Amino acid sequence: MIHKGNLLYRVRLPPTHKDFPHPSLLHAICAIAATHTAWVNSIPPEKVEETTTRAISCGQNLEEIEDFGLAQAFAARRAMDQSATCCAMGSGQTMFGLVQAAVRSPTMS
Repeated sequence: MIHKGNLLYRVRLPPTHKDFPHPSLLHAICAIAATHTAWVNSIPPEKVEETTTRAISCGQNLEEIEDFGLAQAFAARRAMDQSATCCAMGSGQTMFGLVQAAVRSPTMS
């Protein structure tokens, strides 16, 4: 669960600030929001995993794909993986941000 007031406060901080939201959380929010707007070319949420798997097996770079939601879901997963690999026991705030992003981002293999 994300507290709207806290998120809005933290996103206004400089990106270098220790309380700035984790990048994976911001990408996950964008991926979910993309499914609720007509202005962004986006696949339905239930098709994200299937489409992602197919795109990866075809060798597509998902960060360059035209679908904003899918690219953001991939970026969220990459940011989570990088943080988990670099510092398995990160700060409490970092770990909390990773959990929030993992709950919100579409499942990706």
